[in-house]
Amino acid sequence: MRGEHLIREVFGESDSDDDADALTARPHHPIPPLTTDCVVESPLGVDGMIVAREALGADAQAWLLGAIRADDLVDFPDDESNAAEEEAASEGDGIQRRRNQAMRFGRNHLPAWALELADAIAHLAARPTGDGDDSTYTIFPPEVLARGDTKRRVFDQMIVNNYVPGDGLTPHIDLHAFADGVAVVSLQSAVVMDMYPPVVCGVPNSEGGMEYETSYPVWLAPGDVLFLSGDARWRWRHGIAKRRHDPPRGWSPIANSSSGGAWVTRGFRTSVTLRAMREDGHELKVPA
Repeated sequence: MRGEHLIREVFGESDSDDDADALTARPHHPIPPLTTDCVVESPLGVDGMIVAREALGADAQAWLLGAIRADDLVDFPDDESNAAEEEAASEGDGIQRRRNQAMRFGRNHLPAWALELADAIAHLAARPTGDGDDSTYTIFPPEVLARGDTKRRVFDQMIVNNYVPGDGLTPHIDLHAFADGVAVVSLQSAVVMDMYPPVVCGVPNSEGGMEYETSYPVWLAPGDVLFLSGDARWRWRHGIAKRRHDPPRGWSPIANSSSGGAWVTRGFRTSVTLRAMREDGHELKVPA
């Protein structure tokens, strides 16, 4: 697939074919059932931005972290010395960072656990976003879910990221080489994902004037799954501020306040992002 080759030219090989075959063949336990009746919400009311709250219960989270560890995809700081080294590295003091990212392209290169996770998340994405009159709308739109009937399936690419307190993610829109429909599974520590609208929005303040914010916080707890499609995938940027503490859930950047609660200290966090390569081999470029 041309798009896959272009990705490899930019990012390099994710792993050798021998390593990929070995990981795919490694025995593993089946994924525990996801919480299909979890709370599903659109935290900002943006088309295509959905969070499935605690879709992965404690068993599924432990299963996924165990699978990532077993396949030795990224380095986990398991003791205080390693943790201190990782945090110092995030401050830019010259200490070399350990492996904090792993990529795989194509379902034939995904380990068995990633295939199970991808299909379980795709099944969740077909769930209605509401009840009653709202039950006709699913988390992913029909055109994205339709990939499930093809050989490619809904997802055929993954990225595992490992974050230490203080790490950030530069605000961005995913490359056009990836198709519509992105899912991000959040593990270990809670974090605020900042969402940046296509244009700066003015908000009235208490003095009758206008104040402007450039991002909106979306709280992601361990086990949450963030789904992006449509406008949320193609027009909104997403990122993570480089800091060690996050505001409490419900905090507003305009009011600079919340319904209560102290800022939350970040811990070590792991995420798994699932996407699909575009079949048309779209050129690699960052959207303007």
